[in-house]
Amino acid sequence: MNRDALNAAINEHLAREDCAYWIERFNADGVACGHINNLQEVFEEPQIEHLRMVQDVVSEHRGAQRLVGQPMHLERTPSRIARAAPRRGEHTEEILGELGFGADDLARMKSKGIF
Repeated sequence: MNRDALNAAINEHLAREDCAYWIERFNADGVACGHINNLQEVFEEPQIEHLRMVQDVVSEHRGAQRLVGQPMHLERTPSRIARAAPRRGEHTEEILGELGFGADDLARMKSKGIF
């Protein structure tokens, strides 16, 4: 009932100091908390770089991209991102073809707006 007013009061109070101040204060008072990285900060994190978790790929539609790779690296079977994430529906015909749908089936589905 008073949630909006309470949230506004809390936000107003928290805005008086920066994030580092509140993290230190809350932790000193026994409230476990820490900084939550935004996406740019994730990619700049030294540990992420050290673990080689970021992989660069080139998308035909979006150009150069930095993507999050695998969290672990195996010596005998290393993983890598083979290609950029597809656009919605980009591989529909390819996948349906692999599942046994023929060209006529695909044309019929396409004409009916199924994909």
